[in-house]
Formats: sequence, C-alpha cells, structure tokens
Amino acid sequence: MLKVKIKERPHGLWIFSDQIQAIEGEPEPGEELIVRYKDEVIGSGFYNPRSKVAIRIYSWKKEPLDRNLLRSRISDAFRFRKGLDLGGCYRLVFGESDLLPGLIIDRYQDSFVLQTLSFGMANRIPIIVETLKELFNPTFIYQKDNSQLRRLEGLKNEERILFGTTPEDMVIEQDGLRFHIDIRNGQKTGFYLDQRENRRIVKEIAAGRKVLDLFTYTGAFALYAKAGGATFVLGVDQSRLGIGLAEKNSQLNDLPCRFQRAEVFQFLKEHTENYDLIIIDPPSFTRTRKDRDRAMRSYLKLFLLAVARLNPYGMIVLSSCSHYLTLRDLITTVSSGSHRLRRRFRIFRIGHQSPDHPVLPGMPETEYLRCLFLQSF
Repeated sequence: MLKVKIKERPHGLWIFSDQIQAIEGEPEPGEELIVRYKDEVIGSGFYNPRSKVAIRIYSWKKEPLDRNLLRSRISDAFRFRKGLDLGGCYRLVFGESDLLPGLIIDRYQDSFVLQTLSFGMANRIPIIVETLKELFNPTFIYQKDNSQLRRLEGLKNEERILFGTTPEDMVIEQDGLRFHIDIRNGQKTGFYLDQRENRRIVKEIAAGRKVLDLFTYTGAFALYAKAGGATFVLGVDQSRLGIGLAEKNSQLNDLPCRFQRAEVFQFLKEHTENYDLIIIDPPSFTRTRKDRDRAMRSYLKLFLLAVARLNPYGMIVLSSCSHYLTLRDLITTVSSGSHRLRRRFRIFRIGHQSPDHPVLPGMPETEYLRCLFLQSF
C-alpha cells in the first residue's frame, strides 16, 4: 500500500484534495493508501484523484479492505440491525456509518439492492456479491447505480443483475403493511426505508382525520395514515409508476385511499378542498451547498400552499432529505411562512431517519433526514 501524508488530523472519514500534503507514487482511482499525519498512521483509505473527496477512510489502522475485512464489516452491520427489530426490510449497510464508505445495501427479505458511490467500492463489487451470497444465501442481488453522486466520483451510472433473477413484481412487508415495489424502474432502491419511524408517528396521529399525502410515491405515508384510522386519504404524485404502485398497494392492504397523478405545486394551486393532516415529503431540492437558498424558497412555497388547504387546528408533517438543509433551516422556513400567513404553529415532534440509517459523529453528511410535526393553534 502506498502512503499519503495529510496536513491536519481528520475529524471524519473524508479527506479533501486540498488537505493532502504529499502522496507516494501515482495511485489509481480506488486504490488503497496508508494515511499519515506527521509521523502517525491515521488509517487506511481509498484514493480518487477525480473527486473533491480525494480519500475516504475505511479503517483507523493499516489494513487492506480485502474479503475478510469486508465480510467482518457487513456482519457487524447485520448484527446491529438485527438488534433493532426491523423485520425483513431495512438498510443493511449505510456507507460511512458502517465504515464502508460509498456502499449502500438495502435488504428486502432475501433480496438485496446495492449502490456504490465511491470508486473503491465500485472496484469491489465482485467480492461484495460473494460476501452477500456467503452470509445470506440471497434470491437475487441487483446493482442500482443511478445516483448523481457517482458523476462526482468519475463513475458512470450502471444498473444490472449481479446474481439471480429480479422478479417482475415484488411485494415487501413493513410494520404489518405490504407494498408492491419496482426495483428496476422505481426511485432509489425501490422503497424509502428511511421514513419508517415517521410513518409510524403519522399512523398514531391520523385517527379521525382527513389526510392529504403529497409526493406519495408508493403510497406508504397514505397507507400508514389509513391504517391509523384516517377517515379519508388522498395521495398526490406526478410519477405514473408511483401512482400505479400506490393504487395496487391500497388494494393489497384493503385500505381504501384515493390517488391522483399531478404535479404537486400545480395541484395545490388549483385544489380547493381542506384537510386535517397534510404530509409533505418531497424529493431532495438540493444536492449541493450552493443550492441551499433555492431549496429553502421551494420549501417555503410548498408550506404556504399547503397551509392554505389546512383546516383550523390541523397538522402538517414537513420532511427534508438533504443534509445541506438543516433542522434550523426547516424551522426557519416554517417560522417565515407562519408569520406571512398570520397563522401560529407549534412543533410537537421532530423526526429523523430510521435507526438502520445511523448517524456517524464527525460526519454530518450521514445525518440528512429531518421531519417536523406541526399543529396549527
């Protein structure tokens, strides 16, 4: 392993290109390096000269990320999730939080969908697949690498079956509810596993309420609300695939909800009915720090439009899935919108990503999901 010397001791697992003092030889993208600060070995990491994140540390000592270490890390990640009582569907590996930088693995019962967001992990797909086969005896393993983050690493997007056969129709179960998902054509890896805890809260507060679920996608929030006793639920999304899945999921669970295909901003401008509970779970409005202000404006516009359709003493669930938009940013948006509309809101719960997406201290990038539960009064 070649050596690299850095200018300062890292707080997290990322070392940026301007933090490198000297590097030995000409390492290839994804090659392992021994990271040194002064005369001390800090650890080992992947190198990528094409990325601003030049080195991703995977160990705090000198060691290669070979098959044995990879097996140990995935086994540790599994033991942690097993203790959380998550059922058969969860995020098995969450990148840096499991000391496997740039590797995402979602488990759907005996099937696995993986994403590789770093050159080091992309180079190790064969041993990742063999490790999953050895540990879990899966039905299939699918690579769904369609993230914009790969372009920042100099990687091309790629989707393919790595093992087994992907079924045309797949049904998963979460919290007693069943969902049709589409791994090949759907968003992310097929289902948003990170909202599990927040959906449970929605189920708790939905009884007797008329509910509007914006950006419903597969209808998960909508179905949790109906299962919790909502009197009426309407889910809205512009995705034809998502609305189709949501309608199938409603029938599958015998939970009657209505779904409408529409662009959400336009729908809110034209819609005239009011609701007791409005759920707002949009896709990320920002993937870079420079887009933060634009994202806050989008959230403010959404909030203003939603409040216009909210009954007195109604509730809003407002969610953000970008680590560039902080909890304080979200609260500021609500404060600004409330002041403009002269309506008062109180925050009665603050939600985060589910525990199978753990946050690593020193790595703010691993904390990305914030969810405000608001009530007007």
